[in-house]
Amino acid sequence: MEVVEPSVVRIDVLLNGGSGSGSGFVVNAQEQLVVTNRHVMEGALKATVVFEGSSEKYNVTHFREPDVARDICVIKIDCPVEKLRSIALAKKIPRKGEDLVAFGAPLGLDFTATKGIMSATRSGKDLGELIGVVGHTGTWVQHSVPISPGNSGGPLVNMQGEVVAVNTMILLEGQNLNFAISSLDVAEVVAQRTPLKELRPGSIPMLKQSARPQIIDIAGTEQAEEYLAKIKAMGRVEIHAGRFDPTGRVTATIRSDLEDEIRKTGIKLTGSPTAESFMVAGIVIEDSSGAAGAKSVRIVTVIYYRDTSKRIPQVYKIWEQDDKVGTTSLDWFYRGQVPPRLKTSIKSYFRKLSSAINKAKREAKK
Repeated sequence: MEVVEPSVVRIDVLLNGGSGSGSGFVVNAQEQLVVTNRHVMEGALKATVVFEGSSEKYNVTHFREPDVARDICVIKIDCPVEKLRSIALAKKIPRKGEDLVAFGAPLGLDFTATKGIMSATRSGKDLGELIGVVGHTGTWVQHSVPISPGNSGGPLVNMQGEVVAVNTMILLEGQNLNFAISSLDVAEVVAQRTPLKELRPGSIPMLKQSARPQIIDIAGTEQAEEYLAKIKAMGRVEIHAGRFDPTGRVTATIRSDLEDEIRKTGIKLTGSPTAESFMVAGIVIEDSSGAAGAKSVRIVTVIYYRDTSKRIPQVYKIWEQDDKVGTTSLDWFYRGQVPPRLKTSIKSYFRKLSSAINKAKREAKK
């Protein structure tokens, strides 16, 4: 997969009153073209891209008219051609059970790779009938590769390093029910050769009625506290640890600590896709200003709640915690170990979560 990652980008988008991020990949190096989702770019006042291993940002200067029904957008970046490497688009849909890898920036965790399998091929009509997502056309790849917000627009690749689809949406109330628009559709859009337009504020407008699932961010509000208090079961706890945990033991240790704290609140970990909530946690390794070779460790935790009491179920982001938990040498993680002091800090970090949930439950009883 070393041939894929140099072509993957994180896309940072400046919006009116906020910012967003997504992923993309170089599809034509000579023409400086990158593929992503339309919804990553919509509402953009300005956008930049970053490649792995570099802090240099390159402006998105132009775009082709996006394909709304297939959620595809081709953008042009102001980056020297000699620095760009294209990824090939697969010419056929993967077989069921075939191994696939997603590249992107889930929850802003740069250049994460996750692995799963091909689950099914779906049409736009299927998305409407099976999961209630209307307005789409094209061929869609359903897969089990763990992805999260921020993976949107990133490549889903086969073991030959070919892009088989572009990650587009997740069914939040499901268990690894993820959907990506196929490489066949991407190839069609790229081949259309429609004129490039200069990216200006509002040139890719927000959809008036979005045809994809929406997540409403209410973290830190009284309503979020009410939902925290209501959680009885959690269907999924997803951990992203990046490539620095090749043994998987660091992820397992952190998962154990997190699940222990969740159980202390009385919440059952069911693994059921019908549970009203699920959690995503990510580990971020950054350069530290301390001793040479030391790395700073951050953990980002997000809880989502699905309110089924409404006529149309709505998913809310009700908790977000992003804290530095300590420093370490990557050698520890590569060996599958967490230093004792860092492990204590991680436990303290997750204790904040259980304390917040228990507090919300106490307040709800008053």
